[in-house]
Amino acid sequence: MTSQEKLGWGAAHLVPENASAAWGARLIITQAGDVDIVGDRQHAVGDEIDALLDHLNSVPWKLSLSNMLKAYEVSTREAAEVTVFEDNKILVRGNSNASHGYFYVAAWLKGDVA
Repeated sequence: MTSQEKLGWGAAHLVPENASAAWGARLIITQAGDVDIVGDRQHAVGDEIDALLDHLNSVPWKLSLSNMLKAYEVSTREAAEVTVFEDNKILVRGNSNASHGYFYVAAWLKGDVA
């Protein structure tokens, strides 16, 4: 990504500058494990957006976040950066920022990230 490409939503500050593509969103969450992606509260940037989104849609990262909420590994009332999902292609990280109902998330391709 170029230095001018910044995510409009999500946890943009977590994305490494040399990531080839990134996606971010402000999710609506509950401590009971509900996770909702709002269409107009997400954004993707970079040269390999299609590859990132295809992979993101094929892995259970939302289920992982839901389970973390239910187990209180993620709290709607406490701010903490967490890894939601990681495999050999992508990394998904985020933080509720103690917002009582939002989760700010970013995902990026790991291929060229040191």
